[in-house]
Amino acid sequence: MIYRFTRMSSLVLAFGIFFSFSCSNLKNTESDGSSNSDITSLQEQIREINREISENPENSELPVEKGNLLYRYSQTISNPANRQPVYSNIRGIADNYSAQFVAESGQLNDILLKAWRDEQTNGIKKLQENASERSEEEVTGIVAHFENAITLMPDSLKTYNVLATTHYQRGNLSDAIEILETADNRNQVEKPEVKEKLAYLYLESGDLVEAENRYRQLVEGHPDQLLYHHGLINVLILSDRHEEAIERLEELSEEYPTRYNYQESLATELYYLFKNRTDQYLQSSEGQLSESDREELAELLDSAHSLFESIQESLPTTEEGMFRIATFYKNTSTRLKELSTNYNNDELFTDLQSEYMQYSLPLWERLAELNPENMGYISNLYQVYVELGMNEDAESLERSYNF
Repeated sequence: MIYRFTRMSSLVLAFGIFFSFSCSNLKNTESDGSSNSDITSLQEQIREINREISENPENSELPVEKGNLLYRYSQTISNPANRQPVYSNIRGIADNYSAQFVAESGQLNDILLKAWRDEQTNGIKKLQENASERSEEEVTGIVAHFENAITLMPDSLKTYNVLATTHYQRGNLSDAIEILETADNRNQVEKPEVKEKLAYLYLESGDLVEAENRYRQLVEGHPDQLLYHHGLINVLILSDRHEEAIERLEELSEEYPTRYNYQESLATELYYLFKNRTDQYLQSSEGQLSESDREELAELLDSAHSLFESIQESLPTTEEGMFRIATFYKNTSTRLKELSTNYNNDELFTDLQSEYMQYSLPLWERLAELNPENMGYISNLYQVYVELGMNEDAESLERSYNF
């Protein structure tokens, strides 16, 4: 069911707007080049039809005739923003008379639909043209087209979406959110696609609390929609809530074992959890770590390592993927070195430091081989050689690239 404005309590007000239009607004609009005589004729016809409706309110043909006259008049107005009062009147006619004149309601809806298509089509056409070079004046015109379309068809989800898109493209996130909130509130039937767009916009705007709330509702209501799970996980990651992100990624990895992007994301999150834990330990004034703390850190790394190994065995590794894995191993080794230094050369951390640097070595060598012009790869490989005590290789690299 779709929300519609009730007209029972505002019938008089609607009629007031209905009639006042012909007395003021018609004279204050811009023409698209239609002759003054044509415009004057239309204005006179609208005044006459108003008089006839007032004298013969039971005549079912008169509201339809007035709707057509108003539509024709809207076509004479060049500035889309100035058409809005005309469209409001057409909308008012349809709302006020559809129940009274059931047989004619289809004709009134046809007028609305015709005008809606004009505005929607023109707005979309302009929205698709030269987005990067669009002026503020052009944006204002596009917005006016879509706002006109909403006036004509207040329940058109398509129009709310493209209007929100217009604001989003200009970086006006608050306006885009406001438009979609209005669309969401107008519908009694749940529209998850609108709610998902809202969740994303809240995420984009930096409102992580509201974004999380929206995505949680979507996940609970539609547990089979992976897109909603992805959104929630992204919010958790950005909120530095790595433990819950890991739990959800583990569930997805188990349910979809061949979707290796879940495994890579899980491995990355395990590293960030390891990093957060080590930050806490390195900043702590306590002198020692408990055995369970040490084991937990080692288990986090081992789980991440196993996932990366599985990915490399199952898929052809791209240069980008190889770089991510190599970086993980090298950064992990660096962090382990800090732990080892901080905790009196702890044997576990010292051994793991060397082990993870060894894991990174063949990856950096392969990257340097694939792209020898990439000095980032060469620099990292040099640092790995130095850390592993491979002095001859480090010196050879240094001579080759004149460090």
